[in-house]
Amino acid sequence: MLIGIDANPATRSQKTGTEWYTVRLVDALKEVILLSSDELKLYSRETLKWPFKRLWTQVRLSWEMLRRPPDVLFVPAHAVPRIHPKKTVTTIHDVGWRRYPQLYEGKARRYLESTTKFAVKHCAKILTPSEFTKQELITLYHASPEKIVVTPLAPGHHRITLSVIQANIPRHFFLTVSRMEAKKNITTLIRAFEMFKERRGIGDPFQLMLVGKPGFGYEQIRSLIARSPARESIRELGFIEDQDLAALMARATIYVYPSWYEGLGISALEAMAAGVPLIASDIPALHEAAGDAAVYFDPNSAESLAHAMTQLVEDIDRREQMKQQGLERVKELSWEKTAEMTLEVLQLA
Repeated sequence: MLIGIDANPATRSQKTGTEWYTVRLVDALKEVILLSSDELKLYSRETLKWPFKRLWTQVRLSWEMLRRPPDVLFVPAHAVPRIHPKKTVTTIHDVGWRRYPQLYEGKARRYLESTTKFAVKHCAKILTPSEFTKQELITLYHASPEKIVVTPLAPGHHRITLSVIQANIPRHFFLTVSRMEAKKNITTLIRAFEMFKERRGIGDPFQLMLVGKPGFGYEQIRSLIARSPARESIRELGFIEDQDLAALMARATIYVYPSWYEGLGISALEAMAAGVPLIASDIPALHEAAGDAAVYFDPNSAESLAHAMTQLVEDIDRREQMKQQGLERVKELSWEKTAEMTLEVLQLA
């Protein structure tokens, strides 16, 4: 069996969720296939030349599938080429644009909608990172339950190195890592941090560290920070490299995940694996990821989040308990297990 994988997302220089999913899963799949006793092999690694910025999937990859189709094609990022083998498998991470269309730029929303509909209709199998996303596809796209397989994800194995970023890490801080955009609910986090600082009074050392590049709706976030009474304690770090992010995560006092919607929330797993207490939006996917190892808040209420932040900062014993719960929660997760489950789906597609 010849397996082809669209690893294009892994080539991007500034990787976020889907790109890291592709990198970690492909690496783990290579190891699993090497150890397999079956007659399995991957497409030889090669770069398909394409000088243009657009239509790589629908033109260049489609042409490759017409010219040299593998037995099974795996697309980790749901945009399936129009020409594809009958046995094509993809991963759909979430469908947030259907629940919160106002939080997406119109062109991006239309693209996500059309590619998701195409994948649901044409793929032999669909992988999702959570039971929640599986149920969303069944409810919103009438996907067949038998076609969808949940393959839980895992935290990454980060390499921590010394850098300028580390030298400037404060002793006490809240951390969030995401694209700085409307759907991540950063504005509620900023307002909650203002309330937290006001209640703590003069001399409070806590800072809010925001990591991630700007996205749709960033102008509102930037304006809110500029006008914030707590602006001197809010730091925007933009995109930072993986090893620096690992250092930052390991030193955080509390990780905050304020999103309106997620398919799973892999940075929740990253926080728990780093032994960092987690405050998370009270939404289904984050409950599925963190279980009882997080403190939850109403994402519609800055007051709810401010209360959680204050409560957890002042309760050292609770933070230590949450650290142990988080480590216990993620200890059975690994990319090798994810790869084994994925390979089983590819073989049976």
